[in-house]
Amino acid sequence: MPLVMNRKGFVERAWFTFSYSPVMTDDGQVGGMFCAAEETTQQVVARRRDSFKLALEGRLRELSDPVQIMSAAAEALGTQLGISRVGYGEIDEAVQDVIVERDWVDGRLPSVAGRYRMDDFGPEIISVMREGRTMWVEDVAADPRVGSGALAFARINTRSVLAVPLFKGARFVAMLFLHHPEPHRWDAADVALAEDVVEQTWQAVERARAEARLRELNENLERRIAAAVADRDASEGARRASDALYRAYFRYAPEALFVVAVTADGDFVAEEVNPAHEAGVGFRIDEIRGKRLKDFLPPEAHDKVLRAYLRVLESGEVHHYREVFELQGQPQYWDSSVMPVRDDTGRVTRIIGSSRDVTRQVVAEETLRQSQKMEAMGQLTGGVAHDFNNLLTPILGSLDMLQRRGVGGEREQRLIGNALQAADRAKTLVQRLLAFARRQPLQPTAVDVGGLV
Repeated sequence: MPLVMNRKGFVERAWFTFSYSPVMTDDGQVGGMFCAAEETTQQVVARRRDSFKLALEGRLRELSDPVQIMSAAAEALGTQLGISRVGYGEIDEAVQDVIVERDWVDGRLPSVAGRYRMDDFGPEIISVMREGRTMWVEDVAADPRVGSGALAFARINTRSVLAVPLFKGARFVAMLFLHHPEPHRWDAADVALAEDVVEQTWQAVERARAEARLRELNENLERRIAAAVADRDASEGARRASDALYRAYFRYAPEALFVVAVTADGDFVAEEVNPAHEAGVGFRIDEIRGKRLKDFLPPEAHDKVLRAYLRVLESGEVHHYREVFELQGQPQYWDSSVMPVRDDTGRVTRIIGSSRDVTRQVVAEETLRQSQKMEAMGQLTGGVAHDFNNLLTPILGSLDMLQRRGVGGEREQRLIGNALQAADRAKTLVQRLLAFARRQPLQPTAVDVGGLV
C-alpha cells in the first residue's frame, strides 16, 4: 500500500505491506486485532526502476535523431521521478560552456534551452562534476557548496538540482540535469536511476549518430559512384583520399560494420567486416571473404539474416532486425541495421550495415520477467498463507483452551494433544510460506544434522 510520508522535512511516497490477525480471548472470542507492518519501499522502487529502464530502452530504440532521444529520455525520467525540469547539456570545453539544445518541463518551470557558462552555477559544483562524480543539492538556498552559483539557479527558478556528468575516456562531454522549483530530497535510488539513464541514453545517442554516419557514408559512396560514371576523368588523388577516409572510419568505428555483395543470382557473399565486427561476432574477414552466408553462419542466424537482406532488396529501404549467434556455447544477441547500395542502373549491388551487441539488455529483460514471475508467486503464496493463518489462529486458541481446562477424559486429552501438534506443524508451514513470500523475516536456527539424518 502506498503512503505519503514526511521524513526529515521532505514529503515522499513509501510502500508498506500490512498483515492483520485476530487476537483471541480466553473464551474463544475475537478480542482484538494484531497488525504487522513491513516497509517494502526499496523492493517496489527497485522493481519500478527495472521496468522503467526496459521501457525506456524500447522507446529509445525506435528513435534515430539524437536530440529526440535525449528529449524522450528527459521526459521519461522527469515523469518517473516527479521532477519539473530534466535535460541534457553537451560540454564545450574550449570555452567552458554547457549547451542545452532541448529540455523537458512539466509546466512549473520554463525551458532553459541555450548556452551557459558552467562556472556561473558554482565552481565547487562544477569541480565535483569534473572529477566524474554525481552532484546533488537538496536546497540551493541553504547549501554552502552552491556559493556564487545561487544567483544563476535563482534566475532559472531552481531550488533543488541533481546533475550527472558523462565522460568518454578522459573527456567531460555531457551532463544530465534535474531541476525542481522547491527543496527536494534526492535518495540513493533517484541518484542510481539518473546515472543509469545517462549511460543508457548516451549509448542510444551514439548508436543514432553511428547510423547517421553510416547513412551519410552510403550516400557519399553512391554520389562518388555517380560522379565517377559522369566524369571518368575525376582526379585519382581525390578518389584515393575519399577511399582513405572511408577506410579509416570503417576500421576505427566502435560499431560492428559489414559489407555484403549481392550476386547476379540474388545470393549474398561476405565482402568486408571491420575489426569491431571481428572482435564481437568472431568471424575473421580473411576466413569468410567471398563466402556465401550459408557457408559460415549458423542455420538459425542464416535464416533470419537472409530474410532481412531479402526485405532490403524488395523494399530498397533501411531495415532493422535482431539476430542471435551461438558463440562458445553462449547465445549473443545483436541489433542490426542494413541498407542497400545501388549502382548507376539502380540495381542493389551491396548491402552495408551496422550491429550492436544487446546481449546484456536481453539477459536483463529475461531476469526481470523471471523476477516478476517469482514476485507473483510470492504474492499468491503470501495471500493463501495469511488466509490459512487466520483460520488456524482460532483453532489453536480453542485447542489450547480445551487442553488447559482438562476437558474430557484421558483419551480426549490425548486427541486434543495430537490435534495441537498437527496445528503447530501447520503454523510452522504457514511461517515458511510467509517467509518465502517475504512477508515474515527468515529465522535461522541451529540444527543437529546428525539427529535429522
